[in-house]
Amino acid sequence: MFKKIGIAAVVVGAGLFVLNTTGLSSYTSTAFSKVRNNFKHQVPLEFEIDRVRHEVSKLVPDMRKNFSAIAEEMVAVENLQKEVSTLRANLVQQKENILTMTKDLETGSQFITYDGRRFSAERVRDKLSRDYASYQTCEAELKSK
Repeated sequence: MFKKIGIAAVVVGAGLFVLNTTGLSSYTSTAFSKVRNNFKHQVPLEFEIDRVRHEVSKLVPDMRKNFSAIAEEMVAVENLQKEVSTLRANLVQQKENILTMTKDLETGSQFITYDGRRFSAERVRDKLSRDYASYQTCEAELKSK
């Protein structure tokens, strides 16, 4: 049994070697191509249309599955855009507050009044320091988004 398989393998290997070295492989591939093209031309157009419809119908479940994934991504993008616009608005407001506090501290007064409330310059400096750190954090978060 093994002897027959071994002989068959040697014959197939020798046949492939002869095909490659003599250039007969190009003849066989050309013949195979012609047979395949002739077979395709023998298939009726209606059958080919049915075959394509069947292939398309197999794609529909995958399309439906991907519609939900696309919708989820679109919602995520919209949410991210809203977050970015909110962060930008917050950055503008924080920057205005920081500039106002800096300007008020540069006047050199001991006390500064905001919205009718009186604060010491030291307390405003502390708040300015915290607000500036918050501004930088917010700016970095905006860049990452």
